[in-house]
Amino acid sequence: MAVGKLNEGTIFLNPGTGQRAELAGWYLRAWSPDGKRLLVGDVATRRTLGLVELPDLTTVRTIGRAALGVFDTVWLPPDATAVGPATAGKPAGAKSNG
Repeated sequence: MAVGKLNEGTIFLNPGTGQRAELAGWYLRAWSPDGKRLLVGDVATRRTLGLVELPDLTTVRTIGRAALGVFDTVWLPPDATAVGPATAGKPAGAKSNG
């Protein structure tokens, strides 16, 4: 579990063990679809994006910088499409054409 600490960073909590880790200076953006990586942004400028990978929740690898602040992100699975799954908008039980 990751919890944002406004303008300070991110706190990671393991509900099963009670273990806690803090990632100062980075706020959470989005978990990867597999749940093993977390996209984070820098608290100071909101222009640097980084990646945190399990099991080390305290190390950020910078993956990019933007000219303007980044305020919204979504991490889609590799097979995502612009229109959604083949069954989108079809009644339950309907077969897709793909």
